[in-house]
Parts: sequence; C-alpha cells; structure tokens
Amino acid sequence: MSLSYSQLSNSPKTTFTLWTGYFFSINVVVGAGFLTLPYVFHRAGWLFSSAYMIFTAFVCYFIAAQLIEVMSRAEIILRMREEGYKIDKPSFKELFLGRKCEGSILLKESYTPQITDRRIDVSESMRIIFGNVHGALYVFMLYFYFQGAQTAYASIFASSFTANIPLYTSSCDISKQDGFINDCRFNYWTFLLIYGCAMMFLTIKGMQEQKWLQVTLTFMRFLVMSMVIFTSLALIITKDQIDGGGGHSPDMGSPMNPEHAPNALSVILFAFVYQLQLPSIIEFVQDREKSLPRIIMMVTATCIFFYLSLGLIVPAAVDSPESLVTLNYKDYTGGYSERYWWAYIIGYLIVLFPAADVFSSFPIMAIPLSDNLITIAFGTSAQERIERKKVVGFRVLCVCLPLFVAFIESDLGVITTLTGLFGFYLVPIAIPLMHLGSRVMVPQKGPYDVKFSPVWLSWLIIIFSIGILFYSIIDLIIYL
Repeated sequence: MSLSYSQLSNSPKTTFTLWTGYFFSINVVVGAGFLTLPYVFHRAGWLFSSAYMIFTAFVCYFIAAQLIEVMSRAEIILRMREEGYKIDKPSFKELFLGRKCEGSILLKESYTPQITDRRIDVSESMRIIFGNVHGALYVFMLYFYFQGAQTAYASIFASSFTANIPLYTSSCDISKQDGFINDCRFNYWTFLLIYGCAMMFLTIKGMQEQKWLQVTLTFMRFLVMSMVIFTSLALIITKDQIDGGGGHSPDMGSPMNPEHAPNALSVILFAFVYQLQLPSIIEFVQDREKSLPRIIMMVTATCIFFYLSLGLIVPAAVDSPESLVTLNYKDYTGGYSERYWWAYIIGYLIVLFPAADVFSSFPIMAIPLSDNLITIAFGTSAQERIERKKVVGFRVLCVCLPLFVAFIESDLGVITTLTGLFGFYLVPIAIPLMHLGSRVMVPQKGPYDVKFSPVWLSWLIIIFSIGILFYSIIDLIIYL
C-alpha cells in the first residue's frame, strides 16, 4: 500500500539545519578536487583556468537548482503513476521544443510538485522521466564516477601519510618511485588498509550519525585551505622559496596553455560536482523550500572564493606545484634557511590534515551511491523495506572497489581526470535533460521551480558540455 500525500509531506526525519546541510554539502564538493587546482592552474594557464572555473561554478549552481526542481516533479509523477495515471515519457522533439506531451497532466492543487520524505535519488529521477534503460545507464555511469572520486580520496590519504610517516622504510613520495613493488609501496598499502577499515565503519554507520564529524571537519578544511593561501601570500611578499632554498621571483605563469587545457576541463568540473549527493542530504534538511536555495548559493560562493585563491596565489608562490599541492609543504620552512618549530606545525597540519579530512568525504560518496544501487535493484524507498544486511552488502561493495583501484593506481592527476569525464554526462548533460523532461511531463509550477530557466539555456549547457566531453576524450586517447 502506498503512502498518502499527507504522510509523504510530513518530515519526521528533517534534523539538519541550514548550516548542517551546508557543512555536509561543502564536505562533498571541497574534497580531492581542491588539492589539484594549483597544479591545473599552473599547467593550463591562470586566465583560462579562472574563466572556466567561474563559468563552471555558475553552471553547477544552476544545475543544482534544476535538480531540486526535478526531484519535486519526479515525486508527483511517481505519485500519480502509483494511483493509476498514465504519464508518457517525453520525446526528443518535445524536449527540444519544450512543448507539453500528450501524457502531461494538470494536477490538483494538493498535488503541487513537492519534495517529501520519500527520497528520490538522481538515478531514480532519470528512470521516472526517461524509463528503465536510461535509469540503468545513469546508474552505470554514476557508479564509476563515485568510485573514481572515492579512489582519489583513498589515494590522498595513503600517499600523504606515506610521504610523512615512516613505517617499513623512511617517509617517501610514492609518485616519484620507480617500479611497482618497492618499500615505499608497502608503506602506501599499509596506510590504504587503515583508511579502508575506517571508511568501512563510517559507511555502514550511515549519514545522520556523522553530523558532528562533518561539521568539525568542515571548519578544519577551511583552516587548511586558508593556511595554504596565507603562507603562499607570505612567500610572494618576501620573495622566498617554500623550502628556504633561496630567493624566488613570484610568477603566475602563462595565461593560457592549450596543450594542457583538457586536463583542466575535467578536474575543475570534478571540483564543483556535489549535486549527485544532494538527495541524500536533502532528506534530512529542515524547511526545505527556504534552506535548499540558500545552501546551493552558499556552497557556490564558498567554492569560487577558495578555489580561485588557491589556483591563482599558490602557483605564483611555488615554482612547480605538485599534483597533490600539500606535498609541496613536506619541507616547508616559511622561506627561512632552517626549519623552526612553527614551520613544522604548519607543514604537518597542511600535509596530514587533508589526508585525514577525506574521512568526511568518502562515506558521503559511498552512502548515496549504495542508495542509488538499492533504488534501482529494489525500488523507491527500498531501504525502509529491505533487510539491513542487504543495505550493508551494497555499502561494503561501494567501499571495496575504490580501495582496490587505489591499491594499483596512486596518481591523483590520472584518477581525477578520468573521473571528471564521467561527471560531464552525469551533471551538465543529464540533469538539464531531466529538467526539460520533468517540465514537459508536469507543466504546472511548484515552490522549488528555478526562476529563470528557458529551454534554450538548458540546451546551450547540454551542447557545450557534450562538446567539451568529446574534446577531452579525444585528447585523452591521443595522450594514451
């Protein structure tokens, strides 16, 4: 028996305030991506990277707003189908023209598009609007995207601790080792095992139980990014090198390097994608109509400020930013010829904390991914009906594969580039298509509607994203 609309609209699970929802969202978007940005800006050029970043930020904000609207309309489409109404899938022509299809319905006032306690994941929205085949394809792509991001988090943790804490051998940089089997690799694998055990525990534990961990680590994340920015500014002012190796002339580098532009396209997008986790966060947010637009606005503004600061300031202060920028701080001296106690504190905080900080990002990826897989396998709201051991089984699956990949591949630049390619389809292509489809199927307005969202703008984003995706794939093929 299906729930009544009034039951669905009741929100007994809404325990996250505006700020808690913001902290969870920040912990998703500001993860592995920000560590690679100085490297990307340095290689692709500061002007090109800045312009593309600002463009990506506003597109991702717009898409997040579209997704919230899609969720509200998918709820009503699903509700009406449960009550026996036939609502046809939109055709391509109807999507292109933004014209109502024959199956679109004028709902009663009480059936205005809403977001209820019945979580509808992004893949489920795709299935509801475009059918089972498209829903399955979306989950397939989503799986590889989330698992790639989780692989990046695992690599960050293991490589950072390997570079700073000796185990079987002295501390070492895994990215600069020759051969696959060596003492440094054994250090890396040991830290990877430690990380995997912790992630298994947090992922099985669930989302709500991690509220205080997420809030605490958000503040620490801001602290570390601020330390990287301010120490780089100090080096620019004093014209010193980060390891005290002599004088340094601050140089922002080339404004544009077309040769490395494709790498920047996927990495910068990867650094802004958090929309896919929104359903699992929205489920617990209070006063959704007011809070959700504010959360995505706050997240976008925060990312623009910190990401641009990191991308523009750090490369001017450091001659050759590493693909994991915190590794540049391994021998940080603050520009002095010897390393004082405060330099040790700053260096270890910057190098080690991002490694520990991915404790907060990994489970927020693994839990929504398992939710999407469960929804495809057992249907909407399945977690409230299926056995706990099945939920645990899906979550274990979503933890194990990225750890296996990180066991083999430790290069963060390679991981984030490949992962970002999946992100092009999942976010700036698929979500605008779902938005167009949901408006065709349910034409009436709702409280979560995007204020300015003409059909031509959605298609412009889709076509532009497809072009960038093909350009990046061709460049990757040539590189390989």
